[in-house]
Amino acid sequence: MYHVDFTNTDPEMVRLFVEFLRKDIGIDERRLKLQLQIHLGDVQEELELFWSNITDIPRERFYKTIVRARGNKVGKTKGTCKVRYCDKKTYIKLRAKLSEVLGPLGYTADR
Repeated sequence: MYHVDFTNTDPEMVRLFVEFLRKDIGIDERRLKLQLQIHLGDVQEELELFWSNITDIPRERFYKTIVRARGNKVGKTKGTCKVRYCDKKTYIKLRAKLSEVLGPLGYTADR
């Protein structure tokens, strides 16, 4: 499969990545999905609404939320959000862009 995934706990980083996909890559909105990882004791509906509002992705396009044992890391009160976009052309396009940016630094998109 050709998945483009971005996972983060920072709402602004997630919002920027989704905006990049929409504006700079020109994605098919129907293929854009989210999955959350939250902790026991978190209010799942509240967090799903929060991330839906941040990303403008309706909850109908969320994968099943993963609920983990209570965490101990500070700053993850909104859970972890994974943005997933499945499309071969987009995957190849993003790999090429990464290679352009990373190539001069001696890196490849394979790393």
